[in-house]
Amino acid sequence: MAPELMLTEVTNTLVRELVDEVVADRHLHAEALALACHFDHPAHDCLYLALARREAASLITADRRLRQLSERVLP
Repeated sequence: MAPELMLTEVTNTLVRELVDEVVADRHLHAEALALACHFDHPAHDCLYLALARREAASLITADRRLRQLSERVLP
């Protein structure tokens, strides 16, 4: 048994280990919205897609639906 705070602590650890840069997303909102509308997918997920497209990067996710969409959208 553990308090919910444990989830935040695990998240912080993962971010420190996996994320090497946090990018401002203001300039990604228009593309994310277009992706969200076109593919009927949540806009917050589409921010990750828009950034991956801009950076020509891969998207790593445990979310099956987002992973399938990334396979369609990303080169």
